[in-house]
Amino acid sequence: MYMNYFEGVSAMNTKSLRRLTLALASLVLTACSTVQSGGADVHRGPAFPASILPNQKHADVPSNPARRTMQSGVDAIVAGDAKRANHVFTLALAHDLKSPGLHAANALAYQLRTRAGERDMFILAETGYLIALEQRHDFQSAALQLTRLYLENKRYQQAQRAAAYVLGLDASNIEALYLLSSASYYLGDVDLALWAIEHARDLAPLDKLGARMIPAIYGAAGLTKEAEAFI
Repeated sequence: MYMNYFEGVSAMNTKSLRRLTLALASLVLTACSTVQSGGADVHRGPAFPASILPNQKHADVPSNPARRTMQSGVDAIVAGDAKRANHVFTLALAHDLKSPGLHAANALAYQLRTRAGERDMFILAETGYLIALEQRHDFQSAALQLTRLYLENKRYQQAQRAAAYVLGLDASNIEALYLLSSASYYLGDVDLALWAIEHARDLAPLDKLGARMIPAIYGAAGLTKEAEAFI
């Protein structure tokens, strides 16, 4: 009777999808790449093409190939053509394999295709997010999307671990707490689900999604009166 309360936890509407893809677009130009130098990791500047010099005026940046390519892929995702987006991002990655933003954007397109029924795209989506996180360990957006990918595909233990990774970066990330609570609920890990949802409610007591999730989790924990109160 409570299953419908979890609808929307891992789904993205058009507005949130547009916001995510635009955020990934900006990361193509701002994310730092890591290279080895003398045995130590050295961070270098924005992943611009070689033709874009660091001292170029900001007004020149919108015309650079990386931004145009990323925008083309973003437009394809927003238009619902994830296959076209993958084609664009794959071509871009052939010239820049060290861009976590590109890997994450490509993974997002594969994730949307998985959601649309192309089940063999799951491994490509997962790999893209993992590469993005390997290249940039604090890439929260990629970690959150990886968590959603696992949750959508009923990989609940992996979703738990991915959500925990996000919380390791930001202990007050409400969305990661919701995802952790959902994955734990489906696994039957009631104690962890209860901890995560209560922590989320402490941080955002008026959030409607948390209020919808609580009855299911409280009910599973045997807190019947509390669950009925939230209903």
